[in-house]
Amino acid sequence: MTILKRLKAPKFWKIPKVKEKFVLSVRPGAHPANKSYPLGVVLRDMLKFGRNLKEVRFILNSRLVEINGRVRADKNFSVGIFDIIHIKKENRYYIVLPSPRGLDFIETNENAKKLSKVKNKMAVHGGKMQITFHDGETKIADNKIKTNDTVILNIKTREIEKILPFKEGSYVMITSGENAGKVGKVDKIEIVHSSMPNRVIVNIDGNKVENIVDNVFVVGDESPVEFPKVKNNE
Repeated sequence: MTILKRLKAPKFWKIPKVKEKFVLSVRPGAHPANKSYPLGVVLRDMLKFGRNLKEVRFILNSRLVEINGRVRADKNFSVGIFDIIHIKKENRYYIVLPSPRGLDFIETNENAKKLSKVKNKMAVHGGKMQITFHDGETKIADNKIKTNDTVILNIKTREIEKILPFKEGSYVMITSGENAGKVGKVDKIEIVHSSMPNRVIVNIDGNKVENIVDNVFVVGDESPVEFPKVKNNE
């Protein structure tokens, strides 16, 4: 299924509900369908690089769009948090950041940091570890990297430049809810010995906010990574 009715599109999609009956759907894979946009919608409705789907297809088929350093031509490809979008013809870069409204597409530059959260790790042949990141990418890496850590990835070489550990004192960004997009310092990590998710208490400008671990993303060790200022894409 590559399309769905506009009225059934996720609420955080900032698209007109009455413009047309149908809209592209997300092909899950890189990001969950309920936390991402289809690439075609990003290009046409969010970044305004195409007036209609025909123009978007031409841009994609011309291999002019990269997501995290890799050419993507699938209009339904899922685009989500911390992805770096490069429109090669215009040489313009955008980073996807969370906000209370959902996701913001913010213009940046070629030096933007690609942050990837470690969601899972497993032993593979040869005594090495395979790490799975929040965007579905996998990599063979050092065993010292732990689940919920964040790595800074060089999208040109695919090499890990730095590890940002998930620990008390680290800086994290809230990725969901009314505090989405805010950065604070981890005050306490609460390990829950039950089926309930582990929790974290984050100090944001003197206010202690509690959230589940899945809703925080490490963005700094001694200081947070600098992000461009949010621009309104509506």
